[in-house]
Amino acid sequence: MRGCIGCLAVLVLVVGAISAFIYFEFHPRDRVQISVSNIPAGTRFLCLAFERDGKVELMDWSIYYVVPGRMAPEDCTWSYRSPDDDQPIVNRYVMWEFAGRYGVVTRRTDEIWRITWFEANALPIQGRGFLLGQGEVDIDLAKGRTEQMNADDIRRFGFENAHWEDER
Repeated sequence: MRGCIGCLAVLVLVVGAISAFIYFEFHPRDRVQISVSNIPAGTRFLCLAFERDGKVELMDWSIYYVVPGRMAPEDCTWSYRSPDDDQPIVNRYVMWEFAGRYGVVTRRTDEIWRITWFEANALPIQGRGFLLGQGEVDIDLAKGRTEQMNADDIRRFGFENAHWEDER
């Protein structure tokens, strides 16, 4: 009898571990829903960035096909907008990176790359669970500090010869 209880306990642990693995494959902890409002007129490209150790990095979009996947901003249609679109971006997902400050990278029809910065405490994740993660972040570009992007970052991200947004 004791052997059956031990086998049952091992079976429960194995099934629990497999279930947790499958759950987190379909619901990654770092997948966060974002909404971006007050997007400047003429914006053709938009993505999220973060700064860690003084270096700017881009956040990947998180798109569901069958299983959630990551897409670099320059490869994802979610980054591109019609310059005439005056609607906010809602219910999109990124693979959130925790950092000291966050930015929204934009390029308007004037072809100038800009980044709008927010301190981490200005963009709290609402509804994030301790165990399950996820959550939502609302970003109002009117409340950030916008500056022109650093030329080195533009080159590093491959944006310096960017005419790909005109082709989409």
